Amino acid sequence: MSSAMKKYNKTKWQDFSFQETRIIERGQRDLHDWRAILPNGREILLNVFMLAKEYLKLEKLKVFIIDEDDLSSIQRTNKKEFAVVDLMALERFTINRKKHFYVRAINTGNTNEVGAMTYSRKVFADEILQIIPLLMKQQDTPLADSDSRLEDYKNKWKSGGEHLFTAIELNEFEEVLKDFDIDKSQVTIVPDITHYWSSIGIIEQNQAFATTMTPNGVIVTEPSHAAYFHFLSLVCGVNWNSDAVKGNMIYFQQVINKIIDQYREMKGTFVSLSSVVDSVLTTANSFSKIPPVARMNDVNYEFSDFPIYSSPVPLNTYHSICRPCGLPIYRDFTLQPNQKSENIPAWMARFFVQAGWINVFFSHPNMRLNKTYMASTLMMRRVEDTATLRNFLVFWKNVFFCGGGFKMPDSEVDWFIDKMRKVLETNKLLESAKKREEILRQRELDKKNKSGSEPSGSGVNTVTPEAVGQNEPVPTERKVEPEKKKLMQSKLTQTSPVECENCLKSNRVRDEVKKELEATKNKLEHSEEKAKQVDKLEKVLSENKKKIETLESEAEKMKNLEKKTSRVDELEKILQERQKEIQELKLQNTKLTEENFEIRQMEGNAYEDMKLMEVDLKNLKAERKSLLESNQSITESRDQLAEKVKQLETQMKRGKKGVQSQQETAERDRIIQELEATSMRVSIQNQEQTKEIQSLLEKLRMSKQ
Repeated sequence: MSSAMKKYNKTKWQDFSFQETRIIERGQRDLHDWRAILPNGREILLNVFMLAKEYLKLEKLKVFIIDEDDLSSIQRTNKKEFAVVDLMALERFTINRKKHFYVRAINTGNTNEVGAMTYSRKVFADEILQIIPLLMKQQDTPLADSDSRLEDYKNKWKSGGEHLFTAIELNEFEEVLKDFDIDKSQVTIVPDITHYWSSIGIIEQNQAFATTMTPNGVIVTEPSHAAYFHFLSLVCGVNWNSDAVKGNMIYFQQVINKIIDQYREMKGTFVSLSSVVDSVLTTANSFSKIPPVARMNDVNYEFSDFPIYSSPVPLNTYHSICRPCGLPIYRDFTLQPNQKSENIPAWMARFFVQAGWINVFFSHPNMRLNKTYMASTLMMRRVEDTATLRNFLVFWKNVFFCGGGFKMPDSEVDWFIDKMRKVLETNKLLESAKKREEILRQRELDKKNKSGSEPSGSGVNTVTPEAVGQNEPVPTERKVEPEKKKLMQSKLTQTSPVECENCLKSNRVRDEVKKELEATKNKLEHSEEKAKQVDKLEKVLSENKKKIETLESEAEKMKNLEKKTSRVDELEKILQERQKEIQELKLQNTKLTEENFEIRQMEGNAYEDMKLMEVDLKNLKAERKSLLESNQSITESRDQLAEKVKQLETQMKRGKKGVQSQQETAERDRIIQELEATSMRVSIQNQEQTKEIQSLLEKLRMSKQ
């Protein structure tokens, strides 16, 4: 169906903020115990406010908002009490009557890579799926069995697990109502008061997270709060600069980094509080490796002695906590450069301590995204003050991103300050309008009570002829001349002096009240229109800011792409050079392979030569041995001949023979010559064999090398 053919396309819902809502009752038991009055006079509350505590644990519990008309429709006639079964089903309130539906809008914080926290209003997808069939049925256009749109939305909004619950933006909710052609005037957007009070408790009561209830009665929190709860439970309270944990520091950082990555990817969802607590307990077991010497169990880093968020904390107390924990010490950013103070507020002391642990633990460059995520979540733990907002933003940028010496541009902070100023002005107008409305309402009640207590006719006396000084009946108009008629009419309209003053006073009071009511009504309408215009302008500004941020991010991406492109060109050149070097190395490798092959061949030949030389060496050794043996026999024969020569000489000395015969002399000379020749020959052979053996040994050594 086109938008032109849709019947309820131009209808609008009512949308009220928390500042417009007046809380008339707040229970002490839980945050969901409250009653409130909307600007249109309707009194609303959660259905669980009427249930006893034991019923809140039921699995089939449904949570929704009802008003006084809804309570009247199910009130028992004989007793002024309600049946539990009637309060647990939204369908019960639509039987034989038209119900007005209220949808809770949750003001959630969204982090981004820059670090600034942005806020948006979201509604639970389960709540939308629950009321759409009832709205369609109530306007006599029930869903057909063949209509698959509701199932399509159910699949679209399906969460990633039983512990996750999808929430959608208000503009998407409006588009869904347009898609089903639902009369939007049947719906009123109201603030999630439970979540609002819980968010305030983060600063005022040092709570770890803000919670609310899903349409199924599950206590949930935002993913950023769940991640921060892990940070508070596991990271805070440990001296990460201690030598006792430096060896396992990377392990602990990896564990926390993985957990925060999971929560950071849960966009558009809420996570059950029970799963968060289970995750913290499971992770705490792996953190048992932290030595006791590094745990600051005796240090009151939560400043529990200062329960009020504005309580003054002495600087000495703050410093005495930072030093043993290994945390940096920060200066009060609300002070002027030359100004000094002995105290800081309790909320600021907690803020500084947690900021210090974020800086110390998330110090690795790979943890930059999660550091920004934690820093953005930390921003909601400060008191909003437009007078010190600029100083705070400078401090925040310095601590987490710039490392000091940072100057905040005026254009970057003016938008935040202007937005907060508009919100404060709107809230003041709404508060004054509330007060005027309350005064007028009280006047009306007093007037009703006063008029109800007087008897009928007591304030007005009947006009009689005697009262105007006439003893005769008043003549008819026919008998009265025109002049007398005028005089008579003027006399008949007169009353006693007392009655006239009372009438005039009551008339004046009534006129003044009417004028004041009209003026207040006009002012309220004007303030509402102004507030709506402010909201529209804020939406336009936020959309423009988002567009600007998108364009800036795209421009930054383009710059990065250009840098990457130039880097790619450089890498291509380097790659070409590397390819050339690889080709040269391949050629060198081929040459070396060939040379290696030749060397191996030479080694093979040398090995064969070595084998042959070893055989020759063995033969030479055998020949040398035989020569040595022959040399030994020659030596022995020489010795024998020498002995004979000695004997001959002795005989010659003794003179047994006078003259030696010529024959004996010749024999002796011959023997001596043979001995010398044999000795010379043996010596020469020995020298030649020795040289050959030495040359073979030298060759063997060379071949082995």
